Amino acid sequence: MKLISVQALRGPNIHSFNPYKLIHLRLDFSEQLEMTEHEVKQLEHTINENLILPASDQMTLIFEDQSQIPSPILDQLATLAGRIALQLQIEAGCSVKFLKILKTIYFGIYGVLFEYDQEDIGKYAAKSTAEILDQILNKKSINPKSALEKIKQLKALDEQDESLNLVLKEIKHLNIPVIPLFGKELLQLGYGKFQKRLHSSLSEQTNAISYLIASNRSWLTDILYEHSIPYIKNSENIDSYPSSFGILVLNHRVQKSIHYLHGIMDQNYKDDLNENTCLRLERWCQLLGLIHGEIQIVSDDINNPDAELLQINGKPKFHLYQNNVARDNSFVSTFVDSLFPESEKSRIPIIAVSGTNGKTTTTRLISHIIQQSGIQTGYTTSDGVYVGGRMVEKGDTTGPGSALIVLRDPTVDLAILETARGGILRAGLAFTECDAAVLTNITSDHLGLSDVHTLDDLSKAKGLIVDAVKSNGYAILNLENEYTYQIGQKAKCHVAYFSLDPDHENLKVHIQQGGTSAFVENGFIKIFHQNTTTTLIKTEDIPLTFGGKVPFMIANALAASLTCFTQGFTVEQITNGLKSFFPSVEQTPGRLNIYEFPNFKVMVDFAHNPEGFSGIRDFLSSIDSPHKIGIITGTGDRPDESIIQLGELSAEMFDHIIIHQAKFLRGRSAIAIVDLLIQGIKKFNPSCSYEFLPDHIEPLEYAIKLAKKDSFITALSDVLNNPIELIKQHQESYFVSK
Repeated sequence: MKLISVQALRGPNIHSFNPYKLIHLRLDFSEQLEMTEHEVKQLEHTINENLILPASDQMTLIFEDQSQIPSPILDQLATLAGRIALQLQIEAGCSVKFLKILKTIYFGIYGVLFEYDQEDIGKYAAKSTAEILDQILNKKSINPKSALEKIKQLKALDEQDESLNLVLKEIKHLNIPVIPLFGKELLQLGYGKFQKRLHSSLSEQTNAISYLIASNRSWLTDILYEHSIPYIKNSENIDSYPSSFGILVLNHRVQKSIHYLHGIMDQNYKDDLNENTCLRLERWCQLLGLIHGEIQIVSDDINNPDAELLQINGKPKFHLYQNNVARDNSFVSTFVDSLFPESEKSRIPIIAVSGTNGKTTTTRLISHIIQQSGIQTGYTTSDGVYVGGRMVEKGDTTGPGSALIVLRDPTVDLAILETARGGILRAGLAFTECDAAVLTNITSDHLGLSDVHTLDDLSKAKGLIVDAVKSNGYAILNLENEYTYQIGQKAKCHVAYFSLDPDHENLKVHIQQGGTSAFVENGFIKIFHQNTTTTLIKTEDIPLTFGGKVPFMIANALAASLTCFTQGFTVEQITNGLKSFFPSVEQTPGRLNIYEFPNFKVMVDFAHNPEGFSGIRDFLSSIDSPHKIGIITGTGDRPDESIIQLGELSAEMFDHIIIHQAKFLRGRSAIAIVDLLIQGIKKFNPSCSYEFLPDHIEPLEYAIKLAKKDSFITALSDVLNNPIELIKQHQESYFVSK
C-alpha cells in the first residue's frame, strides 16, 4: 500500500455539500490484489483488538465506483482505511461519521474521504491511518495509542478557549459565517462590510482605550478613586478571599453572577442580584466605556453597597457562567446579538460565476453594471482579484483562497466570484450559500483531471454553485447548453434561463410556466419576468458585441443582464452598464483585445479549447482581411481529440498558422502536442499553410514580419508571455522604424 496524498476540503464540494469538511486520503492498494477475503478479515480483527472500529450503522458510508471493475478485496481495504480514520478522531472526542470511498478509474487507486472536525486532527488521522495499515500489511505489530494521544492533545489545544467555543456554537446556530484569520486566535464573523472580528470573548465593540484602562491597575484605581467606588488597594488572587463574586455584564446589562469560596465556585449559589446592585455594577462598566465586561467584587453579600471591587475584566470568561445542568446559556445569545442585531445582516450578497467559456467576461460585466450603480464590488477572475474596480492581487485567482480576499474586505458591499473547476475540486467552495449562481456553459475541457473524466462529472463540479444558491435566490443558466439546462431542471432555487434563440422549444416551455428568462429578439435583448416582457437594449449598441456581430459576447451580455435583473437592478442601471463596458485591455484583458498597427491589426484572445476557438472562428468570419495569421499552442493535459480539434478549427479560420509550443506541456512533450495540432490542420485542409517555431523565437515578432497590408494577426491560448506589454513594445518599435 502506498500513501499518495492527503488533502483538506474546507467548503462544500462534489463529494458532500454537508458535511463539507472532508479529508481526501488517496491510497494505492494495487499491490494488495492477491490478498484473500480471509486475510482482510484477519486484518480487521487485528485492528479491532487495538481500535474498536465504527460499525456500518454508526457512520454514513457512500461508495462511488468510477472504474466498474470488480475488486471487492481492495474495496474492503479502502473502506477499512476510512473506518480507522474516523475512529481515531471519535476516540479523541470528535463528532464525525461521514465516509465516502471513491474507486477511481486507475486500478487500485482509491480516494478515502472522511469527515473531520478540526483540520490538523483530520490530516494527522489520515497519515496515522496509512501508517497503521502499512504496518499491519507488512506483518508488523501495531500500537495506535501514540496516534490517539497526539490527536487528543490536538483536540485539547482546540478546546482550550472554552469561552470562544460557547460563542462559536451560537454563531453556528445563527448561520453566521466564520473565517479564521490567525488560527482560532482571531476570527472574522460575517462577510465584507458586515464583518465583525472576535478574539475569544473580546469583540471589536470593546473600545481599545477602555480595555487598556481595565487591564492597567494604576489607571483603573485612579478612575475608581475619582468616582468614590470602593476597591481592593493591594489586590491578590481571587482564592485569597473567603467570599467573592463574579458578575457578567453584556451590552451594558448585568446577565449573571457566580459566587466563589476561597476561589472555588460555589455550586449551591443562587443568583439573587437586586435592581440597585445591577444599576451600580452596570455604571462601573460604563465609567470605563466597556460594553461587555466581567466584574469581580469581594464581599459576603453580593448586594452589599460597600462591596469592594477586585478587578474588571474586559474579556469575560463566559464558560464560568454557563449552566451545565439547565443548559441555559442565554447570555451567549445576548453577546452575539450585540454583534449582529436581528435587523443587521452578517452576509453580503454573493454572485458565483462558472462555466467552461465566458465566465471571466461575464464576471467582469456583472461587476461593472453593479459598480456603476453605486455599489462597491469585489470580484475574482482568472487574471486577478479586484475591489472597487482596482486590482488588489494579480494571477489566476478563481479558487476559494482568492474568494476569501474579497469576503474578508470590509469595504465590499457585494461579491462576484468566478469559481473555476480547479478550486472546487482542490478545496471546495469558499462559501456555503450564495444569492445567485451563473453557469455560462459546460463543454469538454479539463477532462481527465482530478477524477473528472466525463461531462457529467464536470457538470457536477461546476453545478455545485447552483446547489449553494439560497432557496429564494436565482440560478442563471444557459438554456441552449444541455448540461446547464438539466442543472436548472433539478435546481431547488429559482431558475432563470438565457438564450440567443427566442424560438427555442425549451424557452417557450419555461416562459409558459412563468419562468424568468432573457433572450434576443429582432436584435434586442429582452427579459421576461412575471408575465411581462421588458426590452433592454439593441445588441449592436453594446460595445462588447462588436456591433452585435459576436454571438458568444451577446450570450455573456444576456447572462450578465439577467443576473443583475434578478438581483433587483433596474433596466436603466443594466443598460448604462452594458453601454459603458468595452472590449479593451482595461475592462476585458485577454478577451478580443485588438491593437492597431499602421497596415495591420493584432488581436489577443484567451480562447484555449474547441468551444472558445469556435467563437473566435465566428468572429473572424466578420473580419475583412486578405491574410489572417494565427498563433496557436496546445495544452498537454487535454485529450488527443481536443488538441486535434484545435488544429482543425485553426485551419478553418486562418490563412497561415504559427505553432509555438514553449509552455503548457503538462505531461507531454512539445513535439507530441504539435503533431496532434498538425494532424488536425491537415485533416481540415491538407494544403493549409503552417509552421512550427522553436522556443527561442518570439512568435509575435515573427508574425509581424510576415504581415502584409490589412493582415489580421490573432494570438490564442495565452501563447504570448505578458501580451499587453509585449504588443506595446512592438507598437513603439514598429512606429519608430517606420
